[in-house]
Amino acid sequence: MKLLSYVPSFIKDAARAVKRISQKEFIAVADNTLTELLGIASLFVTMYALRREGDEDVLHLRCAHRQEVALCPHCAALSTDVHQEEPRCVRHLDVWGKKTFLHFLSRRFKCDQCGKVFTEELPFVDSHRLQSAAFEMHVYQSCLTSPRKAVAVREGLSQSTVKEIFNRLAALKKGMGGTTRVLGIDEISLKKRHKQFVLVISDISRKCILAVLPDREKQTLENWIESLSDQQKKAIRFVSIDMWAPYYQAARNNHAGYFQMNNWDICM
Repeated sequence: MKLLSYVPSFIKDAARAVKRISQKEFIAVADNTLTELLGIASLFVTMYALRREGDEDVLHLRCAHRQEVALCPHCAALSTDVHQEEPRCVRHLDVWGKKTFLHFLSRRFKCDQCGKVFTEELPFVDSHRLQSAAFEMHVYQSCLTSPRKAVAVREGLSQSTVKEIFNRLAALKKGMGGTTRVLGIDEISLKKRHKQFVLVISDISRKCILAVLPDREKQTLENWIESLSDQQKKAIRFVSIDMWAPYYQAARNNHAGYFQMNNWDICM
């Protein structure tokens, strides 16, 4: 891996990092190694840059979205009409022991059903946050065993940022924030006037897409459900589906104790 340009000091703020690194500094990836190390199902790594920032080797990963669909927060319809894109950068968990930033496009969609424009919600980072959900959880857990000042120094963050992350996650944990309680299962054709459908799994409460499965077969849905942890399965209380029998059977047969089914497309 090539070490690129030197920057006098470590850039703590992801909003500044996205502005202070140019496209010319990135190198195309040769394989899926960085994507696998990243561990975010909805992203794949296309390019990387390794810079010396102060005393730190910092890894910047340019990523692309795996799916071209988003859930409208106004009417809960699926949309594939990208209205606007702009660069976004967030701090993520270390990769190869190096502080890591993710660069990707924040997308705004226009809903075909209600006509409103909305910003896509992402499962790995909350709106307007400068750190991924996984990194914020890492900071929170570190604060349970170490002083906040030590965590701030170790992670290259300000003490005020560490305090804000800890207090926010502590409040969310009381309200079971971050878990999927209302699961949406729907199908959509990603190409208009085509009959090749994919199955879209969404978190209706958080208004974000969790997965886009390649087909609408019962076995495909069952495999996805089986991939969930016991904690994730137990958190789900409602499932919103159209009442096509294979969807209903897949949810019922695998987790009848955890799912309450509704005859309507949207659980009210």
